[in-house]
Amino acid sequence: MGHKKNEGCDVGSVVTTFVPMCITSLDTELLRLIEEGEEKPVSERGKTHTFPNDLYLAPSSGFQGQFYELLNNLIQIPKPPQKVHQKAYRAVYEQIILNLSRCVITRLWLCIAGSNIRDTLGQWKYGPNRCHIYQSERVTKAILKLLIDAGLVFKNTGAAFEKGYVEDHYYPTRSLAMQLVKFSPFVEQNIVPSSKHLKINDPDEAFEGFKWSEDHQDVKDIITINEFARHQSWTLKAPIRQTFNGNPFTVGRLITPFQNLPSRDYEIRLRTIINGNPIAEVDFNANHLRIYLAYLGKPYEGSDPYAELADIAGVSRREVKGFMTVAMNCSSLKEAKGAALSERVSHQTSEKISKAFQRRFKGVELHSGFGVYAMNYEGLILKDVMLQALAKDIFTLPIHDAVACETQHSEVVNQIMLSSWEKIIQEIHNGNAIKTVTKVSTHQIH
Repeated sequence: MGHKKNEGCDVGSVVTTFVPMCITSLDTELLRLIEEGEEKPVSERGKTHTFPNDLYLAPSSGFQGQFYELLNNLIQIPKPPQKVHQKAYRAVYEQIILNLSRCVITRLWLCIAGSNIRDTLGQWKYGPNRCHIYQSERVTKAILKLLIDAGLVFKNTGAAFEKGYVEDHYYPTRSLAMQLVKFSPFVEQNIVPSSKHLKINDPDEAFEGFKWSEDHQDVKDIITINEFARHQSWTLKAPIRQTFNGNPFTVGRLITPFQNLPSRDYEIRLRTIINGNPIAEVDFNANHLRIYLAYLGKPYEGSDPYAELADIAGVSRREVKGFMTVAMNCSSLKEAKGAALSERVSHQTSEKISKAFQRRFKGVELHSGFGVYAMNYEGLILKDVMLQALAKDIFTLPIHDAVACETQHSEVVNQIMLSSWEKIIQEIHNGNAIKTVTKVSTHQIH
């Protein structure tokens, strides 16, 4: 179940209208995820963990009563004499379970620091102004221990390194996952449009503590996107963020928990809905490679370069896509072969694809490191798509090189994506005319 377009709201204070959250077959696919999947997370795309946020269970789900009953039955949390301390324990306990519920459907470990260490910005992890899980180290550790002792949660202990640390990782055991999965699609995060939704990961020394000015176009764009988004409804509703690597001039990728929903081994993402309607995913065909070739002034004019390379190499298109996903970020074939293993592409297959690429695209250096620039251009394109779509009162969600939208809007979104791609590629060439050729595909449940 779920809700229609609604206002942003604080944890536990949403007032919404009851409508279906997902198409019926999602329930079956979620059960298959728990029953047939690995007991512990094995990510489809290399990402294996997430971090805590203050979450709430959408009231329109109709599951509040069942959720609180589950909380009461799982473990007995400490009951100190002061009511304020009782409420603190209960709030942390509730947030840990909500965060673990979101981890079940995204197949990600939940990272929680085991001590009050400093984060990348030099701030303490635990403090009164943080999310509930990080307000009290003592309370959080006590509840996590109770869950572990009860056999409800796995724990992988973190470790400190010279350049940082790995936090403790937590994930529900299969028995707890079976109890949480019904709530998972309805776990949401409050959306308050803000410049805080822009972030630099691993900032270069010159950009540590960097903040965008309120009149910066990136700030205006992300606020516009989230202001529109907070009135929409979708599975794992949360702010749409833009993250940059190193500095504010590279790789501004748009991210939101929705894109972590399984789509390869389990057809979960396509089985959710937006604003009560079935969704379609509209994606670019071989986008990074097409951007790279257009950048070189050699645009690909065929229907599908990955399928063409698969035919030349005698391998599957999936393997070509897996290899190409990492190859453009690598400096050598050796490095690419190692990275492609995470995409389920063997060394031998990687070598076949590399030879096929050299044969088909003579004189083009595949291992150029251009992948990081392609990601940047891709981020620019998708942001432009979202802004153009919302101008037509159409909501879109970013998914790597694609967007999700309500099925009835897919044709309009298709045209927007084509025009946005051409617009950004023309900007790469400073407005000089170049034949820009790309393809988009629409995927939906029939």
